Amino acid sequence: MNTLEIYPPSEEELKQIIEELESRLYEAESPAEYYEYQTQLTAKRKELTELLSLKQ
Repeated sequence: MNTLEIYPPSEEELKQIIEELESRLYEAESPAEYYEYQTQLTAKRKELTELLSLKQ
C-alpha cells in the first residue's frame, strides 16, 4: 500500500517561498495578480511566524 505523507514546509522552505512571492509581487501585471501574490505572501509570512513561535 502506497501512502503519501505531507509535511508542512520547513523554516528554510518557507523563507524561499516568501522570497519568490515577493519577487512575483513586484512583477505582477495586473491588480488581480498583485492581490493574489499579496494574499499568498501574507499567509506564508503568518505560517513562518507560527513556526518560529513554536520553536521557542
